[in-house]
Amino acid sequence: MSNNTENLLWIDDDGEERFPYECRLLQKAGYEIFWARSGQQAAEQLLAQSYEVILLDQQLPWQEGVSHVWGGVMLYAWATTQDRPREAPPLDGFDQLFSCPREKPIQAQVRIVSAFYNEGVATVQRELGLPDAEVFAKPIDMEALLISLGSEPA
Repeated sequence: MSNNTENLLWIDDDGEERFPYECRLLQKAGYEIFWARSGQQAAEQLLAQSYEVILLDQQLPWQEGVSHVWGGVMLYAWATTQDRPREAPPLDGFDQLFSCPREKPIQAQVRIVSAFYNEGVATVQRELGLPDAEVFAKPIDMEALLISLGSEPA
C-alpha cells in the first residue's frame, strides 16, 4: 500500500456496487475513490476538486438514466482539451458542458473502461484529435490497470 493517498474519480453509471473487488485493490494501492454516475456529476466533481486518476466508462449517460456511446468520449474531450469533438453528434447537455469555463484542461491520468472494447476506441480518439488514453475492457484486468498507473498490484 502506498503511503500517499491519491484521488481517483471513477465515472460509471453502474457505480461502486458493481466493482467491489476492484475498489478494494485500488484502495490497497493507495487511491481514495470518488464516484460519479453521469457525465453531469463527473463534470461537477472535476470542477470542484482535482484528481490524479480518472477511470471513465466509455458508454456514459450525460444525465441519469439515458446512456449514450458518445457520453464518455464527450466528457473525455472536455476534460482533456476543452474542445468539442468535431464529428460528435448533437447531444442534449453537452453544449452546456463545453461552454462551462475552466482555467485549464484536467491533468489527471485517464483510463477508459469499455464493455465493448475493440481497436475502434483508439481510432476514434485519434480521429477526434483527443489525447491517447489506455482502454481497459470489462471485466477490468486490475493488475494491468495498476501497472499502467505506476502502482504495485496488491
